[in-house]
Amino acid sequence: MRKIRLNMERKDGYPCVKDQNYEETMQMVVEPYLKQFKKSGWYEREENKPLYYEMYMPDEAVGSVIISHGYTESIQKYKEVIYYFLKEHYNVFLMDHRGHGKSFREVGNNDFSLTHVVKFSDYVEDLNGFIEEIAVKKAGEDNPFYLYAHSMGGAIGTRYLQLYPGRIKKAVLTAPMLDIKLNIPRIEAEAVAHYMVKTGRTKKYIIGQKAFSGEEAFEEASCSSRERYDYYFKKRAADRELQNNAGSYSWLYESLRVIKQIEKEKTQIQIPVCIFSAENDDLVTMGGHLALARKTPDSRLIFVPETKHEIYMAPSRIQEQYWRYLFAFLKGKSKTRR
Repeated sequence: MRKIRLNMERKDGYPCVKDQNYEETMQMVVEPYLKQFKKSGWYEREENKPLYYEMYMPDEAVGSVIISHGYTESIQKYKEVIYYFLKEHYNVFLMDHRGHGKSFREVGNNDFSLTHVVKFSDYVEDLNGFIEEIAVKKAGEDNPFYLYAHSMGGAIGTRYLQLYPGRIKKAVLTAPMLDIKLNIPRIEAEAVAHYMVKTGRTKKYIIGQKAFSGEEAFEEASCSSRERYDYYFKKRAADRELQNNAGSYSWLYESLRVIKQIEKEKTQIQIPVCIFSAENDDLVTMGGHLALARKTPDSRLIFVPETKHEIYMAPSRIQEQYWRYLFAFLKGKSKTRR
């Protein structure tokens, strides 16, 4: 394991979309560029449970990136991320996890704010099926595959790597949900969630969480770039499919269970893994990141200063160093500096 703190004073950052005129750049440059490559479809691992996906395949791709998004997120939040991977000549495959975005919801379409799952393992099996049935068939067996996974998607991706070794060449876990910051001890939270599930209140909102109101404050968000926050919030406000905002007790119980499964897994992940951890993260702990890094032989734990949980939604100055290091890792520069 290597521990590294990104140096924000470096001048050789990756060319990211600037904060100034961010929305205009996204609308006039990024979105038209993505449109050239975008194809979308539906994947069904289980009958009548369609999962929406998008894929982007440039000419002469050097590899394929699978993106696994976070809790209450969607494909639509990752347009800037997709743009950078495309500019570096990677195919990109991603889907809305069940209960998110355009994908089917186990609570139906009566409440688009609620994020609910019956079994966390369904997320993992969905991801495996999507990779094998869609990404591999489209890109080909010989194409190298990489994983980019954020937050809840990081827990999904980590469990996938533990259960399905061999497909992914390298993995980037950005603020992965390997431990959750809670207001009470984890054992108590697990007991409460278990009680609610066993008494039939699986679809109740976790206490303290609420439906999307359209009036959330930037200061309370997990994003540290006001420009990026505003850009995506407008999309959320206009589209109810993007308005996931709260979790069910079943989601909480299953998430705490999978964290324990990841911790107890004895089989080591043998591929290179890069874990990014945000200095001002108020959702997940760095302890969970450190624990995984310690038991992964070829791992890097990258500390990103001055940013919140959504590192990929940080101001451009921070993202320039984040993406510089990330692409150096994917392209195999073994002596990458901080």
